[in-house]
Amino acid sequence: MDRSEKNRLIATVEPDEVFPEAVIAGEKTFMSPDEIASYFLPGGMVEKTFGEGYEFRKQQQSLVREITSAFNGDSFSLLEAPTGIGKTLSYLLPAAKWALLNGEKVIVSTNTINLQDQIISKDIPLLSKVLGRKVEFALAKGMRNYLCLLRSDEVKGELPLPDPDAEDGVDEARAILDWAEKTEDGSVFDMGFTPSEQQWDRFAAESESCVRRECPHYNECFFFKARRKIAKADLIVVNHHLLFSDISIKHSAGRDDAGVLPPVGRVVIDEAHNVAGSATMHFTLKTSSLGVTKTLNRLKRVAARAARLAKNNIRAADARSRVMEILSAMQKVFPPRIKKVETASKRFFESLYNSFEESSPDGSYGFSIRVMDDEIESGGRWGKAVSLYPQVSESMADLSGEVRKALAVLDSEGGDETVGIVAELKAVFAGIDRHSAVIRGFAAGDSSQVNFVKSVEAGKRNRRKFASVSMSPIDIAPYLKERLYDRCKTLILTSATLREKDGFEFQKNSLGLRDNERITELAVPSPFDHKRQALLALPDDLPAPEATDVYSERLGRAIYDCVRASRGGALVLFTSYRLLKEVSVALAPELEGDGIRVLTQGDMPREKILAEFKADGNAVLFGTDSFREGVDIAGDALRLVVITGLPFSVPAEPVFQARMEAIKQSGKDAFNQYAVPVAVINFRQAFGRLIRTATDRGAVAVLDSRITRKHYGRHFINSIPQCGTLEGHFETVVRELKKFFDSI
Repeated sequence: MDRSEKNRLIATVEPDEVFPEAVIAGEKTFMSPDEIASYFLPGGMVEKTFGEGYEFRKQQQSLVREITSAFNGDSFSLLEAPTGIGKTLSYLLPAAKWALLNGEKVIVSTNTINLQDQIISKDIPLLSKVLGRKVEFALAKGMRNYLCLLRSDEVKGELPLPDPDAEDGVDEARAILDWAEKTEDGSVFDMGFTPSEQQWDRFAAESESCVRRECPHYNECFFFKARRKIAKADLIVVNHHLLFSDISIKHSAGRDDAGVLPPVGRVVIDEAHNVAGSATMHFTLKTSSLGVTKTLNRLKRVAARAARLAKNNIRAADARSRVMEILSAMQKVFPPRIKKVETASKRFFESLYNSFEESSPDGSYGFSIRVMDDEIESGGRWGKAVSLYPQVSESMADLSGEVRKALAVLDSEGGDETVGIVAELKAVFAGIDRHSAVIRGFAAGDSSQVNFVKSVEAGKRNRRKFASVSMSPIDIAPYLKERLYDRCKTLILTSATLREKDGFEFQKNSLGLRDNERITELAVPSPFDHKRQALLALPDDLPAPEATDVYSERLGRAIYDCVRASRGGALVLFTSYRLLKEVSVALAPELEGDGIRVLTQGDMPREKILAEFKADGNAVLFGTDSFREGVDIAGDALRLVVITGLPFSVPAEPVFQARMEAIKQSGKDAFNQYAVPVAVINFRQAFGRLIRTATDRGAVAVLDSRITRKHYGRHFINSIPQCGTLEGHFETVVRELKKFFDSI
């Protein structure tokens, strides 16, 4: 069957789901703020549905009204709502009501899996009962989470061949193929095992290789089945990773039906203090030695497949001779050009690796080094790599040109048997183009890259050296405006920690909302009595954080004394994983000897370690910044939070450093206007782990004397709710701390 015949047949099957505006013409049905707020009043439908345990919060009334008005008025809202307000239901109910009244989908984005699970398993089913009508919802996953049936077919045909990406990949590939025959969901999360990245790369659905309705598996495609379910949903639950990835895909493709999600129209972003970080990550351009190798290995497999197909179709008709010519030639044309790219890129990335190794202060890895434009222009430490760029560029351009030629013929004249090859060639072409563009931008060092900070990272993976280059936006505001704000009718940005002082100025500046006329703001106070429930311990005689043995030993003793005072039930937060390991190893024998179980980040998966901590009731958990949020442990199991150091960003981190410089260049105080606000919001997140309900009691100990000695320390103290405070020499503080825990 040729391509034209196939297209005629495809017209009879279900068309691709494009997400149309539900209400093209006609007026919106507005919601009454009074009516929506009444759901939460004593005796209202929320209480009737929730049953015993429901507690009316007057602060919630203003929050619900603000959110309702944002939907009615097509406005944006910055909303700070602490734990205990009922924030999630406060936005879900008006969002669901709006969707049901107006037929417009609402995207709800969270940063943590815990909150996502709560929304799906608890809150939305409750909403359906409250509203007396089923609220349809979908949990959206990224495209690469789904198995591609077309790519699966191709792998099946290659199984006897060695896999250049994994020495022992055949058994794993067969296991994935067996699962593919049984799964109804097609999502990697439905698999009974976790596949290696190398193998899943061969099976995963992806936008670059997806041929959509041209695919023989279109109707049964797992990804498009999920997309059709999303098209029927009122509420679409996503994470920040997918939200920003999707708007980036739509922007790159130049069309709103690309990606997984419908066009952004009504969006609620919870845990919005993470927006700047998520957006920066997804607007960053990156390539690596491993990425280039994957792309080239993929092309090798395509060329081998094409050669086999040509060999099996020598009897093809004259009309198809050009197709067979191209297929036959690929095995001759591509390999020498692939070899040139391999040689040039290997030299380029090895040079970056060597320069990184020389620049690393202690020969360690796991971080990025900023690359300045003047270093590139002057031929400094990265000079050798830059000098190799022309060879990389020329070899990639040559290979890309040959891939384009093959695509031009196969895409227009090929039949069913070449659909998979066309899909793979499109992905390879896009990959080469992406790698080339990032390397070109890195090596250019011109004014066109003024809003980007360049960086290099290097290390070893499976004993293989690797290096990567990144270009990250210094100012994300223009990208958010173009890709999100200009497309949104309603945007709710909410979190328990959006403010740095008394207002939202820092967030508005960081996210480019300062001059947005559609923005409204609201901060509601905590419903908890922190003066009664919480104690803040501030010893003022501990050494400042430094990478010395004396500091590490002194910090360890202080942590031990605090945890002894609380008799466990402690979350100890570090700003350095190295320091965490050093202290936990030193303290574990003593604490275990005292009957306090020690749990350390990295010893087991995050969810398991939290479950173990909660179940024990008297354990101590050592964690880094990832445990500052998403830890929701009410009751006595978590009664002490130890903040070992004020959570400032690493000064040498490239994006942070570049943003600090940009603020300084504008004549402003970068430390107080950027470094401190970022750290204060992180601090508030850590403090918020302690009091989760009205009956919780406990203490937060800050073992960083800068909070009492430095002028900026008051910013941290003033950013949290007023509570009882212990301040003085450590021995005095820990003695009073013990009395406090003895009394509760």
